[in-house]
Amino acid sequence: MMENESFEKRSQIIFERSDTDKINVNGELIGKIIGYRFHILIRDKAPLDGILSREDVELIYELYSSEGANLTQREVARYFPKYTFQEFKRILRAFNITKACSPIAPHQFEERDVEDLITITLQNKENNYLRRIEHERNRLIEAKFKETLKKYDDLRKEVEDFKCFLSDINIEFDLKIPIVHPDNPTDNTLLVYLSDMHIGADVSKYSIYSNEYNEKVVMHRMEQVINRIYELAIEFKCSNIIVCNLGDSLDGYNAETTRGGHILPQNMDNKDQFKNFLQVMIELFSSLSTCGIFQSIQYVVVDGGNHDGDVGYIANKALIASLEVLNPQIKSIIFDKFIDFFTVNKHTFILCHGKDAVDMFKNMPLTLNVKTENQINEFIDYNQLSGNIHFIKGDLHQSATTYGRRFRYKSVGSFFGSSAWMHKNFGLTLPSVDFDILKDDTIFETKLILYP
Repeated sequence: MMENESFEKRSQIIFERSDTDKINVNGELIGKIIGYRFHILIRDKAPLDGILSREDVELIYELYSSEGANLTQREVARYFPKYTFQEFKRILRAFNITKACSPIAPHQFEERDVEDLITITLQNKENNYLRRIEHERNRLIEAKFKETLKKYDDLRKEVEDFKCFLSDINIEFDLKIPIVHPDNPTDNTLLVYLSDMHIGADVSKYSIYSNEYNEKVVMHRMEQVINRIYELAIEFKCSNIIVCNLGDSLDGYNAETTRGGHILPQNMDNKDQFKNFLQVMIELFSSLSTCGIFQSIQYVVVDGGNHDGDVGYIANKALIASLEVLNPQIKSIIFDKFIDFFTVNKHTFILCHGKDAVDMFKNMPLTLNVKTENQINEFIDYNQLSGNIHFIKGDLHQSATTYGRRFRYKSVGSFFGSSAWMHKNFGLTLPSVDFDILKDDTIFETKLILYP
């Protein structure tokens, strides 16, 4: 890389040097490099101008060089989301960074002696070795993930039409919901995150903390949720609502998780879990349809959970079939994959339960870590997502919001709360429901604690 010279007469790279912090280079005192300014001419477009920090340039050399991590241009570009992939390739050409370059940045060559550079190179190799192991592990997980999706798909082909299935279940509700729309609708949207309802779960009265949970309690809690929905919708003038079900709607099947081998304390059999889930959810959507607040109503469902698995998928398919009869204007989506997404204006929402019913041996974390951020970034790149991105998950029965470089990571609370097992191992977690409000380009977060 040549300072103050053009690259193919289109690019100019300038070393920004300190006026006060000097180093001795070949007997001459010069200012330390504190940044790299670039000016890249693009035919028929505005020039690409910017500044890379010392750390940015070190990272590029380390990751792209064949003597470093030897990543592809696209893989390295993910560390610099500020630039498009095409812009990043132009930056590499402008700096004349190739695979043949050493994994050492120009300022490191100026400031370090040979022994220091050898130490830096060895440290980088160790880091790159660990990074490559993580990459291969993720690749194997992805292959196993695809294999599981095929098994799920084969099973679900057997269950196509749930309307006939509903005719054999004695659920009492009106055949049609009288739909009422607002007079002056807005574009504001309320998102409701119903997660880990665990219909049928039982908490012993001898547990450390009380959490009575039965059909009556479920309906009472849903009434609290509906009232809070009304309050938020009126306060923020939301004419659109999206109810997101983040999995584990039912507590399990035959008093076990659908994985098997994990006995669950329950106060409902399979049929009662199914029936009570449908009843409480139909009550919710009946209230939303008739309140006169919402112009549009949507229901988005993830692909089961680690407790209810395909049973949860089937219960939600039955609910969606019911809603098609009760209010055909309700738009419903149920995911066929563990992770999927939908968009609202300039916002993309990626949803999953947080742990599946077959393959995952460990839950996705409550707050974002590097490994999970990399996995989600791969999903974002694979689906070419952009704009405001939000990753929403359930499973851990707790609420928390953290941020990656490219997205918001949100864990949501549990409608059920916590079991006796959770009381003894993790302490008390109160039942709750989380909400997002989209108003213009702003997003607001809030939650409702479901007290008795």
